[in-house]
Amino acid sequence: MTEIICIIPARSGSKRLPYKNKKLLCGEPIICRPIRAAQESRLFSEIIVSSDDAEILHIAHEAGAHAIERPAKLATDTASEIDAYLHVLGELKTKPEYFCAIYPTAAFITPHEIRGAFDLLNGTEADVCMGVTEYEQHPWQALLMGTDGFMYQQTPTLNEQTPYPPAYASNGSLYWFRTAAFLKHQTYFPPCLSVYPTFNIDINTHEDFKRAERICRRL
Repeated sequence: MTEIICIIPARSGSKRLPYKNKKLLCGEPIICRPIRAAQESRLFSEIIVSSDDAEILHIAHEAGAHAIERPAKLATDTASEIDAYLHVLGELKTKPEYFCAIYPTAAFITPHEIRGAFDLLNGTEADVCMGVTEYEQHPWQALLMGTDGFMYQQTPTLNEQTPYPPAYASNGSLYWFRTAAFLKHQTYFPPCLSVYPTFNIDINTHEDFKRAERICRRL
């Protein structure tokens, strides 16, 4: 049986929205929501939360995840999630064939999205499948300031018969990896990258959190 794990990187440091990974969203710590979605996807042999924060690790354990303490040197402002994934994989006796990284503030991720992104990765030659949002306004329509202080089109206007190519942005929800390719490239952007649309609010500020609360109450 193919081994698949989930890693949720949840360090304590956050300058713009302190303690965001354990803030209460509609009555529960926000990190509990992606843990539950991962559990309900029924894909994972193990769901692992990596954190330097004892309270986050306790919350994760109570929610049914495996809590791994992250070394302080991997929880600084300059450390990346990539470092956290490498640390978790290094702690395992055997390496999974795939792993899914889900952000702790991916409050609206669903089991359907988790499975859909995995099916897309598994059905292609891609090394990573990234959760994304399509741009409402295509980036080619952006106006950029020139050295003379005036604004210019980023790209020439296409004619009506030539549509803009699809354009997406990572939305901080999930990333599926083939483990062997991840260990080789150690990046979110390997040579073979695929994307899967998900709904997410990338929660980094108080305004982001308030918007998430409004959506949570409606749901």
